[in-house]
Amino acid sequence: MQDRMTESTTSVPLLNETEEDRKEEVPSKRTLIHEIVKAAWPQALVVACRNIISLTDVGVLGWLGKDELAAVAFAQIVLNLSGVVLWAGAGDALIALTAQAIGAKNPKMAGIWLQTSLFAITLFALPIGVFWWFTGDFLRLLGSAGPDERVANLSAKFARYSLIWLIPSALNSAFAQWLNGQRLVKPTIPLNIFFVAYNAAANIVLVHGIPGWFDGLGFIGSPLATASTKIIRGVAIFVYIVYIRGLHKKCWHPWTWEALSRERLSRFFAQSIPSALIGVVEQAQFVVITLFVASLGTSELDAHTGMLNVFMFVTCGMYGLTDAGASTIGGHLGANRPEVAKKAAKALIYCMMSVGIVIAIFFAA
Repeated sequence: MQDRMTESTTSVPLLNETEEDRKEEVPSKRTLIHEIVKAAWPQALVVACRNIISLTDVGVLGWLGKDELAAVAFAQIVLNLSGVVLWAGAGDALIALTAQAIGAKNPKMAGIWLQTSLFAITLFALPIGVFWWFTGDFLRLLGSAGPDERVANLSAKFARYSLIWLIPSALNSAFAQWLNGQRLVKPTIPLNIFFVAYNAAANIVLVHGIPGWFDGLGFIGSPLATASTKIIRGVAIFVYIVYIRGLHKKCWHPWTWEALSRERLSRFFAQSIPSALIGVVEQAQFVVITLFVASLGTSELDAHTGMLNVFMFVTCGMYGLTDAGASTIGGHLGANRPEVAKKAAKALIYCMMSVGIVIAIFFAA
């Protein structure tokens, strides 16, 4: 990537309309399902790896006691409810816009969209960081439905140490979703799997220590371990994709002020804000359930927290399909094939329903 900023015009269209594209034969539903599934399984594995990292935090801190486990549960309420603006909002928008640019045979525009998203995500992250800093105060506002003072203090400590990875992880997530829009997730799978193991080892060592060598840091060791995992993983993926494989070259555009133009930012926010609001509503459902369970007692909350993290892991296929659907539909829209995009949307619904049924049977068994 070039370090200097270059000027660019906004004259490059997002869509390339040609008679050949208009007359292209509409593929069968089976073909579209195969296209979606082919794009979904690598992303599902990556999402699973990320969810295992959260599950590791819960498992390792659970060894310290019920209050520590409850503190993680309450901290995750705040982190997930606000963080979804970055992961689901900006991330989903970037997948769709990247896929549209590639479908329009204008790959360099995808690079401009990445630059736009990096700026937008940094803007989003600043107020979210303030929200995380005051986690303890927000939890105390819940009154009897919230945690006691000790748990609230531990939750605040967990959230504040998590600030270390907020912006680095958000920027890495943007880069990952940019790769998702290009169907380049598969090369990152080995690194994501490696850092699942790294995170488990780092959590155990930093929380519980090494007998005879290191006493461990206790509760704060977990967010520190997770911060190191997310930061180092992001750097490793970036170096591997950019400097070792050079997979960014097709779509990367030299740094340009066009990425920050009113047109680009308006388009990006028009896609990201609705997605973020949907994500907040979805996370709010889990928050309400968690608060109801918390009113029953610490043991019940601990059990719910463990099961909720297992649920998030098991449903990784749904999130993989969602991202694959965004890239597939976006690609066809960018190529000016609206009928194919509609058919792909229907194929995505069938895939989601099928996976949903399997997951329901799993939990009912």
